[in-house]
Amino acid sequence: MADSNDDYPHGWHKKSEIERLIFSGLHGAPQPNADEKRRYLGLNREQVMAVLFDHQVKEPAIYIEVANAIKDPRAAIMILNGSIDVIFTAKYKTLAAAAGLHVTTVSGPEYSPATGLVVASDAAVDLEIIECGSRSSRLRSFGISDALIKCAGKKVCRKCFGLIKSKVPAEAINYKQLNLIDSLTGEYCPAHGDSE
Repeated sequence: MADSNDDYPHGWHKKSEIERLIFSGLHGAPQPNADEKRRYLGLNREQVMAVLFDHQVKEPAIYIEVANAIKDPRAAIMILNGSIDVIFTAKYKTLAAAAGLHVTTVSGPEYSPATGLVVASDAAVDLEIIECGSRSSRLRSFGISDALIKCAGKKVCRKCFGLIKSKVPAEAINYKQLNLIDSLTGEYCPAHGDSE
């Protein structure tokens, strides 16, 4: 039998009032899991819509899953790990501000240093998948080369930009297209060394 220190049962908010009452009578009132709150920067898992690990926040690209979660009308807050330099979090703060999302930063031993960013709702959303997988692996599955994947945040040639837009349109926010002036000043596509 579970005791009162166990996690909230998964899907607690989906249970009927009578099921909650019976569960509470048998096991005691459920308590939030301290490990869960540590992992999700002070929130319960059921509120979380998207999570990035610290190394993912530090990548130059914006994770599309986070951008979509920020735009979701259920999103209410974005929490950032305060141990991550603002140079890495600024791109996400800009997106959140544009969407009118409240942004806060937390730090301290009560929060997991591995978690870099959490987008969450005020209410339970209980999404099955909240952790963002590897951006590189996802792009490789669309046939994007490693060289082009590593060019996130840079200007690329028309051919590479067109490839991104045709295969993974949402990723276009992570790239810019070289223009004529760039070519005349000697800039080239870092994916393969051409200006065209």
